Amino acid sequence: EPELKPISKRHLLALASLLKRADEIIIATDYDREGELIGYEVLSYFRPKAPVKRARFSSLTAQEIKKAFQNLVDLNEMLAKAGEARQRVDLSWGASLTRLLSVSTGRRGRNFLSIGRVQTPTLKLVVDREREIESHVPVPYWNVLLKADGLVAHHISNPFWKKDEAERARERAASAGRARVAEYEVEVRRIPPLVPYDTNTFLRDASRILGLEPHRAMAIAEDLYASGIISYPRTDNTAYPRGTPFKKILSSLREPYRELAERILSAPLRPRAGRKRTTDHPPIHPVAGVEKGRLKGDAWRVYDLIVRRFLATLMPAAELEVRTVVLEAGGEKFKAEGRKILSEGWLEAFPFYTPRETPVPELEEGQELEIEAVEIVEEKTKPPPRYRISDLLRAMEELGLGTKSTRHEILRKLYRRRYIYGNPVRPTALGRLLIETLEEHGVRILSPEMTAALERDMDLIEKGEKNMEEVVGESKEFLREAIRELRESEDSISEKLKFKSRKAS
Repeated sequence: EPELKPISKRHLLALASLLKRADEIIIATDYDREGELIGYEVLSYFRPKAPVKRARFSSLTAQEIKKAFQNLVDLNEMLAKAGEARQRVDLSWGASLTRLLSVSTGRRGRNFLSIGRVQTPTLKLVVDREREIESHVPVPYWNVLLKADGLVAHHISNPFWKKDEAERARERAASAGRARVAEYEVEVRRIPPLVPYDTNTFLRDASRILGLEPHRAMAIAEDLYASGIISYPRTDNTAYPRGTPFKKILSSLREPYRELAERILSAPLRPRAGRKRTTDHPPIHPVAGVEKGRLKGDAWRVYDLIVRRFLATLMPAAELEVRTVVLEAGGEKFKAEGRKILSEGWLEAFPFYTPRETPVPELEEGQELEIEAVEIVEEKTKPPPRYRISDLLRAMEELGLGTKSTRHEILRKLYRRRYIYGNPVRPTALGRLLIETLEEHGVRILSPEMTAALERDMDLIEKGEKNMEEVVGESKEFLREAIRELRESEDSISEKLKFKSRKAS
């Protein structure tokens, strides 16, 4: 059983002295599993006699802190127990399996082999994708294109998997000389505003748009939160709670957002809401305006991204004019689609998702166009792309691997262990060897389903629908089975993964 052993005597003495003199105790750590557990552990260790309350807040603004202290609540023991369950499960899995594998393979010290219930299934995703790419056999296919009056239209049967069929279609169309407009449709499509940032979406955009590693983006967001500039950056919520001070936040924004903020304030506020709704923290959003000179480099870029996303959630939909034309020539049909932005809407604030415009002229049904050319373009099927960091974060979320608070650290750990490299992400020889060796011996730690089930159990602890002892007990059974599987194949696994020094090689 893990033992809780405080190691800082200085802090222990300070807390003991303060708690002895206190007539009231308020826990004011971050309101999440880890923060609640800190408060719970302090109380469990010292067992003070004074009454205990909890201050819940999601930003470090004077208004919210005052409100939190004026509306104190009880410590959420179930939230703390969920945090403790995670600690116990992750410690037992990581320490036991990492030590077993490292000792049996002689990989100690800096060369140790790290495996865990989240990082190993995540590494397997990268290795699986690499193997898909390597095993891909390109298959040829053919696209038939018709060009008429500057318009490029694609055959409605593209792609053709037989070249002779593509050639017959091309010959029939080319022999017609002219193409008739069989269908012509103009419609206006709305692109709804973006939903607010939860942690995973923020980290994906920070990687995709800003090129920042997730742990770096999170570290900057935490600094901005501690400085009272943004709300708490660890959240699964995509819906602003009632009472969010939109007008105050918008009024505080400085250049270059001043004009957009004033425009939003001049109209009725209709914030966009996503499907994920939680009660712990609001979505990530600015809580105070900042002069551009106050923040430097990446800190400004992260703040700018968060502000622009916030503004985009409060702005009207973007509107596209979409023109669709179907041309008929020699009994063959070709289709072209053009897009033109009619109204930028939220794209003005968040231009990173702006769709590409493609022109299509105004036409009428029955109109005939002179055919300039009918071409066949040969292509070959491509393997699936490697995961970019943003894609990997999405895949982890979809598979239930890790949480909003841990996914960026899991990826950082895989990089630091030299199991993966680059962006797009590729496995190293060691990372691949580890996965393939564990696969060969049927070790179930590779399964994301088992990890996802444990994550769901921890959510049930938080809701009071399961107790910590039950979940930790089930986890131990899984762990014993994983250890048994490794032990049965220990000699074979050890031989494949054994550390070989550079001198020996």
